[in-house]
Amino acid sequence: MKKILFVSVYSGFYGSEKMFALIVRMLQDRFKAVSFIGGIVSVPPSFMESVNGIKSEFNIIGKGSVRFSFKSLIFWIKKIIQEKPDKILVNISLIPEVVLAAWILRKPVYVFVRESLIDHKIMFFFYSYYLNSFSTKIITNSDYTRSMFKNKSKICTVYDTLDPFPKVSVDPKRLMRIHKSQTVKILYVGRLSYRKGLSLIQEALSLFEGTNNDFDIEFHLYGDVRKGDEDYLSSISEGMDKLTKTKVLFLGYRDAPYMNDEYFCMVAPSTLPETFGLTVLESLSHGIPVVANDVGAYNELIKSNSNGILFSQTSQSLLDGILKLKALSYDEYLVYCQNGLSTAAKYSEDKYLAQLYKSIS
Repeated sequence: MKKILFVSVYSGFYGSEKMFALIVRMLQDRFKAVSFIGGIVSVPPSFMESVNGIKSEFNIIGKGSVRFSFKSLIFWIKKIIQEKPDKILVNISLIPEVVLAAWILRKPVYVFVRESLIDHKIMFFFYSYYLNSFSTKIITNSDYTRSMFKNKSKICTVYDTLDPFPKVSVDPKRLMRIHKSQTVKILYVGRLSYRKGLSLIQEALSLFEGTNNDFDIEFHLYGDVRKGDEDYLSSISEGMDKLTKTKVLFLGYRDAPYMNDEYFCMVAPSTLPETFGLTVLESLSHGIPVVANDVGAYNELIKSNSNGILFSQTSQSLLDGILKLKALSYDEYLVYCQNGLSTAAKYSEDKYLAQLYKSIS
């Protein structure tokens, strides 16, 4: 059996980690796998076991780190020689030394690009050239991510999926209750940070206070806060505590909370261009319409007036999107939910596996 050396980073069980665990599971019947996992947070033993992982220290491009480490280059050369893999899969592109080490040792290296680097135009110009020069193939997870690269000669796209993929059908009676309810329950899932659009949520809910609508909002926020963002979250929480027409619940991190309550819609207000939108796909797969900021790859999943609403990066347009959904008739709302399920079905595990095999063949 051939061997794959996987390289990834763990920062919590979010999109990239979920996809990494799925990739390892999908390939384990064809390849022997060993994974080197970096990052500054502790990694749950269950995750390490699922990916046959080894916690390691190596350079990862980010705040406070260098752009290139010769110490990490030597580390990767030694590990590749020691492990003797047939292929190397890098789940996070911001680990440049392993790519060069694989190129030096003439090992095929496949790099998944899941990060939006468009904010760092100069760095990305050079880094995209670097990836094109030394990788065997660059694998993007959306058309948006692919569009960041000018040279697309080595690029293929493998759209993300869910693991496991939910098998959900529309329940008309349940949707009728949700549609008629005078308490509109809205869901947010993601990190509790400024770049994820938390301020837009607070401002939109403050604007809602001044409207004359005959319903209240109950807003559920699932997610954790990164070290250094505690003061920001505290100020947001204090502002939300002053609301009178909205009940806001901070419920901490929980994986896939979509079926725990009867949610009218989900909001995805990230101001950081997301390279896919796994939480958006998860919501659609449960028949929950999404009000999403029209940045990054969200518009590949959300089609306004079909399975959700795209808004234009302001708190007023976010509120307008929520109110537009609420103004739908039951029959119109039902269609949105059904269209969400149809959209999600296009990103099945079977399609992902076929694309993955093709990309690393």
